[in-house]
Amino acid sequence: MVIVTGMHIQKPQINQINELTHRAGKITVVGGTSVSGCPEYYPEFDILHLSELGDASENLEIVFNLLIMNYFSDKVY
Repeated sequence: MVIVTGMHIQKPQINQINELTHRAGKITVVGGTSVSGCPEYYPEFDILHLSELGDASENLEIVFNLLIMNYFSDKVY
């Protein structure tokens, strides 16, 4: 999983990170001022975290835990 944040001026780089991460088969999360203001800029991200971190950090933690459990559920060690 790769978590990205940034401002509007960094949108090309943010989307490039998303593309490279998906090529590697990983989940992407974007948060911060840019996505909170214009979530439509980031349709290809798997998870968009809108608003301030404190407003939804508990919910985001739940989502991360579920994703991690799902990812590792089919792994054999």
